[in-house]
Amino acid sequence: MARAEEDLALTGVMQHRYDEPEKLLRHSQGLIEGQLGPANPRLTNSLFAFAALLTAEHRYAEAVAPAERGWQILHSMNLSLAKADLATACTALSTVYFRVGRTGEALSMARQAVDLAEAVVGRNHPCVVRCLSNYAYILKHMGRKDQAKEIQKRADAISKTLPAVVVDGNTVNIAALH
Repeated sequence: MARAEEDLALTGVMQHRYDEPEKLLRHSQGLIEGQLGPANPRLTNSLFAFAALLTAEHRYAEAVAPAERGWQILHSMNLSLAKADLATACTALSTVYFRVGRTGEALSMARQAVDLAEAVVGRNHPCVVRCLSNYAYILKHMGRKDQAKEIQKRADAISKTLPAVVVDGNTVNIAALH
């Protein structure tokens, strides 16, 4: 049930309908916490979806808590089991930090996301492209345009080697949230 509610909520967010997704995600979190406990890794999907919803609604300060909580749950797990999830979490957290003006932390998390993604899925994967693009976006908006341009060129080069349609799970694209 929790997964179905998360899927419905994400569909609403993608369609720029924000009223129902918040209720669905809060209920999903309650179901997971009630059945599996407040620190269960399954909860992170709902927490990061909630942070993405709040970010899409420009409620950046409110998005920090669920993103940080999701990060803490994943970070406390056995890292060998969670590196792919940690890369996505770093990207989500970098987005939230960037939006609330915590640019140093945003940059650090974005760089960490790239490193984790490359370690888990290799250097030529769509997840790495998204992490690199988010990293470049943050660099650009911090005034480090030359460095951002080089990072984005690398992301674009990888992207050109990939099939036209690739689906590999949910991640946050900071450029799509402004």
